[in-house]
Amino acid sequence: GFFYVIDRETGKLVNAPGKTTYINWAESIDLKTGRPVENPGIRYEEAAVELWPGASGGHNWQAMSYSPRTGLVYIPIQQMGTRISRDPTEQSDTAFNVMGLVIQPVVRRPGDGKGSLVAWDPVNQKQVWKIQHDHFWNGGTLATASDIIFQGTADGWFNAYRATSGERLWRFDAGLGIIAAPMSYSVEGRQYVAVLVGWGGTVAALSEVADVGWKYGAQPRRLLVFALDGDKELPPSAPRDMKVHALDDPSLVLNEADVAAGRSFHIVCASCHGAGFRAAGAPGPDLRESAIALNAESFAQYVRAGAPDRGMPPFEWLSEDQMRQLHAYVRARAREALGTREPYDPTKAAAQATPAKAASQPGTGDVKAGL
Repeated sequence: GFFYVIDRETGKLVNAPGKTTYINWAESIDLKTGRPVENPGIRYEEAAVELWPGASGGHNWQAMSYSPRTGLVYIPIQQMGTRISRDPTEQSDTAFNVMGLVIQPVVRRPGDGKGSLVAWDPVNQKQVWKIQHDHFWNGGTLATASDIIFQGTADGWFNAYRATSGERLWRFDAGLGIIAAPMSYSVEGRQYVAVLVGWGGTVAALSEVADVGWKYGAQPRRLLVFALDGDKELPPSAPRDMKVHALDDPSLVLNEADVAAGRSFHIVCASCHGAGFRAAGAPGPDLRESAIALNAESFAQYVRAGAPDRGMPPFEWLSEDQMRQLHAYVRARAREALGTREPYDPTKAAAQATPAKAASQPGTGDVKAGL
């Protein structure tokens, strides 16, 4: 969440880093050492903690850009907290067991679970303007010599803003979320702006905020190129759909111990299929909607073999018990989506018996978890 300006020759801080988003783990950065001045009681070794920014950071890999004309840096920012605990009973549909820690996102403060575009003054270490987005995970930025900032967003809009004020000048419906940064080039004196349209990545593990209605395989990935006086029309694509079209076999009787165990280590699937098997549209489908996941045998066969041509590795190292537990959890989540099963309540579960543990929990002692 801190913005650093570093002397390229000495590696020393040029000025005191500013806070680009809400930060609760440190008060400031020590100019002499370059180290954060931590707030007390902020380390999980002592007790469970809630940190802002969370595990996804205040800014992630999406490219920021700098304009020498305005002297500003244009940053894709996101805000969300993370709870870190050593208590294995802290289970939820968004929690992950990772090497002895229970890690889960926290959406509580104003602005949590949302992203923004921030114009930052690196000299005075302050925000100049801000565009609040509706969703968490958005695209990188491009600053042009004509004082225009381009950025795509999770909901599929490709936007152009005035670099000095943030005024939106133009937008285009790309038909799918955008996380890539645009780029610009010239051919025979004509300027073009290109952007890769596509939704996915391991942000699916944060599907509570990353699910904006895109469906796996429903909307095409494509490279879009724009120019002044462009006359081509984009073919239509499927609209966003927040409804879960879950499938179920009512005759299947679920073992609650298996459901609890599957919940405790479903991290092996979450990077593609979403936390709590709530998918974000990519990189993997929503298993609650999958006919393959209806049957335990076909589910296990597919998971063990994988689908390399579609980006899914084989998980032949999962035991029969683990396959059964994951399948039970998928089926439970499908019924919750259909309204035929009561949603999991962590508070109620904590007051009851300790949930069953998986036979072997990848993600706690086995670092082969699918991350």
